[in-house]
Amino acid sequence: MMFLFPHVLQVVSAAESCHTTTGLIPWYQHPCKLDCSTTTAPFDDSTVTFLNLWAKVTIPCMLWGFGTAVGELPPYLVSKAARLSGSTDEEFAKEMEEAKGKTDLFSRMKLWTVNFTEKHGFLGIFLLASWPNAAFDMCGMCCGYLMMPFWTFFIATALGKGVVKVNGQAVVFVNLFGSAAFQVMLKGFDYLNGVVEAVSGQNFQISTKVAGLRAKLLAKFQQQSRFPPEHLFTNDHDKRLVLEEVLQLYHTEDKAHEIAERVMQAWDMNGDKAIEVSEMQMAASRTDGKISLSSLDPGAPTSFLKVCWELFVVSLVLYFVVSIMNQMAQSKQAEYDEAKVEERATQSWGDVSDTESSLEPRPQAVLVTPPPAYSESLDVLQEVVNRALPDAVRRVAVASERAINEPMEKQAKRGRTTVPPELLAHTSLMEAFDLLGGPTLAKRSYFADDGIHLNERGTKLLALAVFAELRTKVGKYLRKRADEAARTVPDNPLGL
Repeated sequence: MMFLFPHVLQVVSAAESCHTTTGLIPWYQHPCKLDCSTTTAPFDDSTVTFLNLWAKVTIPCMLWGFGTAVGELPPYLVSKAARLSGSTDEEFAKEMEEAKGKTDLFSRMKLWTVNFTEKHGFLGIFLLASWPNAAFDMCGMCCGYLMMPFWTFFIATALGKGVVKVNGQAVVFVNLFGSAAFQVMLKGFDYLNGVVEAVSGQNFQISTKVAGLRAKLLAKFQQQSRFPPEHLFTNDHDKRLVLEEVLQLYHTEDKAHEIAERVMQAWDMNGDKAIEVSEMQMAASRTDGKISLSSLDPGAPTSFLKVCWELFVVSLVLYFVVSIMNQMAQSKQAEYDEAKVEERATQSWGDVSDTESSLEPRPQAVLVTPPPAYSESLDVLQEVVNRALPDAVRRVAVASERAINEPMEKQAKRGRTTVPPELLAHTSLMEAFDLLGGPTLAKRSYFADDGIHLNERGTKLLALAVFAELRTKVGKYLRKRADEAARTVPDNPLGL
């Protein structure tokens, strides 16, 4: 904000002052930036058009936009690093939990941003970055948590912020700061004021108020525009600024005389009632070597309200520092607690490993897919039984085994060991559906006349298949236990 608005204002103001855009240099650090001496004819305002002004500001604005895209990388990188380390991003999880418990607009925007990013990927990031989105940090954290590739995230963010968003803002500001475009806007406000006056009988002077607000806004941004100190002495022959000349610099301010006196008192180092070039150079920033009219004013005498505000800001900074310290302490304590839990888990699983030979195995569950339906009935839909139901039983078999084993496997992982095979649950599936005809309905003779229930022959076949499945599993288990017992018996138990 402190760069984009003032820079566009400076370019538009310089073009209108020079009455041309041909040869005007808009680059921020250029020594001849916005100097009319570099311009060429025509000087009749014919080149001061919207398209030419936009072309002057778009490249610097896009570079600024790409810089803001780089500023979105820390949330993404932190969240991705946390996910790669095998832990969860606590900040992301906390933000999401707090947002789910609130109903305000910003919290809803956070949730919507995350959901939109998960659903649309590259396109979603590009669209979210293409407008002034206060919740975009959540998008970066979400992309890191979802392990989105770096270039996918960065390119989408850079295109959104550095191409679409800044050019949209440039269009708005060129129209806002340009006199010609603003006059067109005022005609629209005049028409609106006429409609309102016709309805209410009162003239609200909308155009006058809008023009006044624009003038204050332009004056504010003009005060923030940065330039070399020597620029103030360009048209001054003696290279010295006296009070009247300083007063002219602040003539748009309400308390211009007070501001001019403060500036003179602050920067007239030798007390000769004039500011020289060398004295003004001492006010230049060490960062870019430039000044602004607002930076020259040391400010009005300190008031009670200003002191209270400054104390409030200091309190916020201190609270922020204390919060960071508390968060670091809690994170360290969490690491310590996790290490203790892992140590105890290792000990407990070690005890289990020592005694696993005495443990009984988990029961093995056998699920049977239902036989096919050979016809419709009032209670049975053939399409559901023959298509959806067998698949559902197969999914249940897999899910039930996973639900039983996952808690033990997670606990074993924390203890840096594995679960003994004897303790793992196993769910097997017997395909009665395929046995009794499958989707081709090839064994109608095993069903009763209604095509739904098994007849005596079908019942015997199903019972025999279930018995064979169970017998195979029991036999396998008994052979395993017999082999284990044989290995533990010495070859010569009597020592003969």
